[in-house]
Amino acid sequence: MTLRPYQRASIDALYFRWREGLGEPTIIQAPTGSGKSYIIANLIQEVVEDYNARVLVLTHVAELIKQNFDELINLWHLAPAGLYSAGLNKKEIESQILFAGIQSLEGNETKLYPAPNLVIIDECHLISPHEQSRYQKVLKNLLLMNPKVKVVGLSATPYRLDIGWLHKSDDSFFKSIAYNIEVQELIDDGYLAPVTSKAGSITLDTSSIHHRGGEFIESELSAKAIEGDYTHIALSDAFSKAKADNRKSFMIFACSVDHANQICDELKEMGINHALVVGDTSKPERKEIVEKHKTGEIECLVNVNVLTTGYNNPRLDTIIMMRPTESPSLYVQMIGRGMRTYPGKKNCLVLDYAGNCLRHGP
Repeated sequence: MTLRPYQRASIDALYFRWREGLGEPTIIQAPTGSGKSYIIANLIQEVVEDYNARVLVLTHVAELIKQNFDELINLWHLAPAGLYSAGLNKKEIESQILFAGIQSLEGNETKLYPAPNLVIIDECHLISPHEQSRYQKVLKNLLLMNPKVKVVGLSATPYRLDIGWLHKSDDSFFKSIAYNIEVQELIDDGYLAPVTSKAGSITLDTSSIHHRGGEFIESELSAKAIEGDYTHIALSDAFSKAKADNRKSFMIFACSVDHANQICDELKEMGINHALVVGDTSKPERKEIVEKHKTGEIECLVNVNVLTTGYNNPRLDTIIMMRPTESPSLYVQMIGRGMRTYPGKKNCLVLDYAGNCLRHGP
């Protein structure tokens, strides 16, 4: 499979920086659906075959670790690659190319020998600016082990609610964006589905909700969402609009587990085939639910603070937002779930009952 032009350009931008002596940590801004795992796989194969580099790929959840590993093996069947993840029950730390979970690697990074020449961090917006955070401690040790190590982050949203752009402040770990793959370019070229939205008949009133760390306090959001007829009115309106537009596959973002359960009760009354995924959902159950949603056996997937990254279902054509957020990153990640292309899919419909479209813009 040949790299798409923008995928090739993003890798070439890294080589250009490195040739020019710009070795500081940098970012590839790559929208959801742009093929980040394929960019990662090709970059790895090239630096290992051409320079015999040792590569470490870090991320935060087992699903993404396995997804990136599988992409490399599909591209390069004989890749000297291994996994280091408690969630995957793998500890192949001596591999030349190592795909690792940050939780598993923390405290064990000094076992990497020789030290990696290249560190790739998927979903790098999750790196906290605090020095005692997992990523910061691991990266500090890796830099001590090899001061010349190259660090590349990938994210659709390289900014955080607490600090803004990851590379803008003086104390930012990342110093630049090496390449930005534009969303509109991918839509225009047919690589991503366009987004359209319709105004909801009701919006959750957040005027009395307090903030913590810049974000709405979840317990207050939940209490507000559950009271009165908000959930009933929003879902009735959403499925009326969606069914009239012949929509087939739905994802709902809820405020809390209690709110999600209320949503599921309403969906049951409406006769909508649905399933719920929350943080406590077991991995086997989550995998089964996700696969059934991808095949269409489950029509609507309700989730709470999960499935905002690493969830790929091209059939998904409708996002129902019932969870207000002040975070542009979370907003973009939620909408991005529906932007993959699929035969017969004209666009992704966003039905917003949380005020997010007005809060953050198109």
